[in-house]
Amino acid sequence: MDIPSNFKPSKNQGNIKKSSDVESVLSISHLGEAIDIDPKLISEACAKAAKEAYDLGETNDEESYKEDMEEVLTKVLKKKAQKKR
Repeated sequence: MDIPSNFKPSKNQGNIKKSSDVESVLSISHLGEAIDIDPKLISEACAKAAKEAYDLGETNDEESYKEDMEEVLTKVLKKKAQKKR
């Protein structure tokens, strides 16, 4: 996909909608770009993945699976955020 030379990224990068959401946001840097990640979206994605894992027979405890995935992802993102500071 070609990006026009006059392309200017929005100053509101990431998925943060309101300034009140900033307190709980995870901010990381990837390839020189700041990325803000809303923990609510991590939770939603983990819930969907846990449901799929349950449906496929990979787990018998959907809620525990979701919580474990959330914990791992959040821990990794926080560690990455600290490395860049």
